[in-house]
Amino acid sequence: GPGEVWKANFARNRVLTDGTIQGSSTSNGSYHGLVAFQSLTLGSKGLIENGSFEDTIDAAKAKRNTNWDFRSPEMPARWNFHNQAGIATLITDDASASNKFLRVASTGKSVAILHQQINISQNAKLRVTLKARGKGNLTLANFLYDLEPRKYRASPMISPEFKVDTADWKTYETTFDYDERQLAHLALFIKSQQGLDIDDVTIRWE
Repeated sequence: GPGEVWKANFARNRVLTDGTIQGSSTSNGSYHGLVAFQSLTLGSKGLIENGSFEDTIDAAKAKRNTNWDFRSPEMPARWNFHNQAGIATLITDDASASNKFLRVASTGKSVAILHQQINISQNAKLRVTLKARGKGNLTLANFLYDLEPRKYRASPMISPEFKVDTADWKTYETTFDYDERQLAHLALFIKSQQGLDIDDVTIRWE
């Protein structure tokens, strides 16, 4: 549906004048393997943007509470780092379905939270999926706000608390009902001293 983000690749073979066959694709010449596939948004804007953390900005310009500890020179664009602060590192290596992933660790007894507004303005049932690995706890929630004036209302959890304990990428998902009478942000609550690796955050219509 509108706003969904798919992984896609477009490829072709052509016969050159000397009779040899040349292959090309939008994924650096690769025909297979999701790591190289590009994000394709259905509509003008995704329900969630930059869920694979490929689009980056200077860490100093990221939207964050001052207590966050950024340990890489760049951070993912369009994500907000909540005043429940932690440690964040953007890593380019061994991502689940792209080139980058985000490692988030909590400090002390706190929970590290990052969030982003969901781009939708109508009632809908939505499915959230993401990939994670490491050891810790992960919960998905909504930050809800009145439309006008914009005022915080509540932060209902939309998933159980996932117990993450794996060295391999694993998919976690949940569904929730979106109410058009309010604004909602998707929020990731992370509690992990060693850090959880997060990648490929998507929202789709049910």
